[in-house]
Amino acid sequence: MKVRTVLTGTAAALLLPLFGAVPTGAAQTAEPHPGKAAPPPDCVDVTVDNSSEALYDYAHLHNGCSTTQRVKVVVAWAPDSKCLVLDSGERHSFSWASIGRFDGLRAC
Repeated sequence: MKVRTVLTGTAAALLLPLFGAVPTGAAQTAEPHPGKAAPPPDCVDVTVDNSSEALYDYAHLHNGCSTTQRVKVVVAWAPDSKCLVLDSGERHSFSWASIGRFDGLRAC
């Protein structure tokens, strides 16, 4: 899969001083990172609790699969979890400082 980004108008004017000259309307493509892990199967459930008043946010995981699953909680602006091994039916919670943002689960 290729990701295509087009910078035009105001966005280009704001980003050019930060990232160098890119002609207006020029497209940039990027290949996905070859080592990026796939998402876990749909039978792994996650519920994110990110109350704006709390100091920490939480991802509550449940392995509803019939087999053991290995997953990692991916968080922007905070450390990701280690690779978590969840047996069938097992639940686990992972927390991070509320400045971070939940970015998803990845198989590991």
